[in-house]
Amino acid sequence: MDVALNLATHHTDGILTITVTGELDIATTQQLLACLDSVFAQLSHHRSEHNGDQGVNRLAIDTSNVSFIDAHGLGVLIALHGRARRHHIPLHLTAPSPAVDRLLAITGTHHHFAPLPAQP
Repeated sequence: MDVALNLATHHTDGILTITVTGELDIATTQQLLACLDSVFAQLSHHRSEHNGDQGVNRLAIDTSNVSFIDAHGLGVLIALHGRARRHHIPLHLTAPSPAVDRLLAITGTHHHFAPLPAQP
């Protein structure tokens, strides 16, 4: 059975949001990794052309429509946390779905993902 993972990116007011929809598991994590590789390559390119300004001051991952996540999906999110830190970009997990929230609670990894601050 093929389960699609849909990804969309949106950039507003310095926040780059990646919306993840579907199942985030061993069969789909490579698709998310490819998206993240592209995002970080663009950030690095922008930073090099604009004297260190990367144009993005926060990265948000919207997992509200993730119906399933396994250890591979969690591994990608944890790796993303480290990658964002190396780029000096705060990472936020917005509106985690019940499946994502449950896995973060079970594994004690909520602390890696601060809530996105309210915009004034």
